[in-house]
Amino acid sequence: MIAHRRASPGLRELVALRAVAPAVVLAAITLGATGCTAPAKFVRQLDKSHTDISRGIADFIDDVDGAFGESRVEDRERIVQLKVGARVTLRKNNAPEYAVPIAIRLPLPALERRANIFLRLDSVADASAGGGDAVSSLDRNKAFTATLLTKILDEVDTGMHLNLFWKGGAQTGVTPFLRWEWLPDHYRFYVEQQVYYLTDRKFGAQNIFELDRIFDKVSFLRLRNILDVNQVYPGMDVEHDLIYRRPFPLRGAAISAEIGATYNSFDGDPETQVRGAANDPDEAFARLRLTGTIFRPWIEYEITPGIYCPWRHQDNFEYGIMFTLRLAWAHALRGPGDP
Repeated sequence: MIAHRRASPGLRELVALRAVAPAVVLAAITLGATGCTAPAKFVRQLDKSHTDISRGIADFIDDVDGAFGESRVEDRERIVQLKVGARVTLRKNNAPEYAVPIAIRLPLPALERRANIFLRLDSVADASAGGGDAVSSLDRNKAFTATLLTKILDEVDTGMHLNLFWKGGAQTGVTPFLRWEWLPDHYRFYVEQQVYYLTDRKFGAQNIFELDRIFDKVSFLRLRNILDVNQVYPGMDVEHDLIYRRPFPLRGAAISAEIGATYNSFDGDPETQVRGAANDPDEAFARLRLTGTIFRPWIEYEITPGIYCPWRHQDNFEYGIMFTLRLAWAHALRGPGDP
C-alpha cells in the first residue's frame, strides 16, 4: 500500500527550527574543521580503507561468481551497498521527526544465471521525542527482503520477493513480479507488475509504470504512476509523479524538481476506515531534492524542501523540509563483458 502522509498537531515550525538549528550549525562547524585540519595522510588512509571495504565485498562476490562459471550478476543496479545516517524532518503543525535510516544491499554469489539472490535490510528508527529514542528503537521498524531474480530476455525478467517486516508485530509475505524495460535512444520504458500476499494486507497487486526522457547520464524527465489494491484496505491507492533531474553546480550535486499526488478512492482514511474529509490523507505535493557529497565522496547529504496540499482539509497548504546526512559504502559489481 502506498504510504500516505498524515498531519498531526505538534510544535510550531519556528520552535522546531530553533531547536534543531544549533545542532546543525555545530555539526557543520565540526565537520568543516575536521576536513580542514586533518592531515592529508590520514585522509588518504581513511579513503583507502573505505574503498577497500566496499570493493573487497564486491570483489569477493565477483570471484565466487567466476568460480562457478558465472562472471556477472543479472541485476539492474549491480551494486553492493551499506548506508547509515541521520534524518530530521520538519513540517508545519508537526513536531520534529528524527530517524536513523540504515540500508544494506548484498547480492549473494550467482551460482547460476537462473538463480540470482539479493538481500536487502532496511531499518528506520523513528522517534519524535529525540535522537536518543531514535537510536534506542533500532530494533523496530525493520524490513528484510530476499529477491530471487530470473532473466527471461534482455528486456524481461521475473522473480520473487520474500518479505519479513515489522508493523504492529512481525509480518511476512511473498511478492512475485514481472518486469519489462526497453531502452531506445534517449528514452526508457519500464513496467512492473506485482502480485503479493502480505500478512497485514492479504492478497493484493501493484502496477508500476515509468516513462523517461533521458538527456544525459545525470539528467532526465520521468513520469511515474503506481497503482496498488489489496483485500484489507478499501479503495485503490494511486500515486502520480513527474520528476525532472539535472546536475547542480556544486561539487557533483544533483537537483530534482518533483510534483505529484497520492490518493485513495476511499472517502476517508483507508487504514483506519474512518470516513470523512477531515480524516482523508489524500494530498498533492511539490518539492525540490538536492543530493550530493560533502567533505569526502562517501559522505552524502540530501536536503528536501516541499509544499503539500491535503486538498480535503480546511488548511490546504503545509510546508516542510527534510535533512539527511549519511555514510555510504558502495561498489559496483562486474556487468556483462566487464573484465
